[in-house]
Amino acid sequence: VEVREPLHTAGLRNDAEGDDFACICEMIDPPKKELEKLLEAQRLKEGWSGLIKGRPVEKAWLYEVVSNWRSGIDVDKFDYFRRDALFLGIQRQFDHSRHMRGVKVLCD
Repeated sequence: VEVREPLHTAGLRNDAEGDDFACICEMIDPPKKELEKLLEAQRLKEGWSGLIKGRPVEKAWLYEVVSNWRSGIDVDKFDYFRRDALFLGIQRQFDHSRHMRGVKVLCD
């Protein structure tokens, strides 16, 4: 199914800030092995633009908040925890607001 046209109509675009469609695809399925290789070689910042097209390296933190390829702890997982607890009938849900009070974005 071609989704670019409806997404473009919804406001997604490709401009100086990056390619919104590529960004979504990269967040859904990040190139983890390639990113890990760049990180191990201490070349993540230099190699980012050759691998990631959705956002420039200055916006790399967005990927870690939404779909964290390093630790796996991200807002997507928070949603899974809450939804799964609800449908399993678990009364004590994951307290994502408590976690968010203790985190901050650091440039490395």
